[in-house]
Amino acid sequence: MNNFTIKNSGTLRFWGDWFGRPMDNLHILTDSVFSDENDTLTLYFGEGEICTIYCPVGIVLNETEYYVSDASKVVWQYYPASGNHNPGNQITIEYEKTDNARVVKKTKHGVEEIKFKGFCAFELC
Repeated sequence: MNNFTIKNSGTLRFWGDWFGRPMDNLHILTDSVFSDENDTLTLYFGEGEICTIYCPVGIVLNETEYYVSDASKVVWQYYPASGNHNPGNQITIEYEKTDNARVVKKTKHGVEEIKFKGFCAFELC
């Protein structure tokens, strides 16, 4: 019998960029799927949120930690806090590592560079 448990809830951080205020929200991991064919790790959360991690490196999951050390890209899809979960209301934030080792964050409001030195590509804090 396996009594192994993993950390399944927390606040999200992408390359050091908090989703919301630090420790101010709770996301509950409900499922995860790794695809060898696409080299992606897809994480599913309780409010219909989806995090897709491309070319993940250094996946650590245990009862106190869940993080991915590095990736080529992380896409976070979520719904607004208003609770309207119609497919057309889904919001996407894309973090992509560039050739010159920078991470750019793309949202509907534009593109910005993330100062990520020392941070993991994905963390469930």
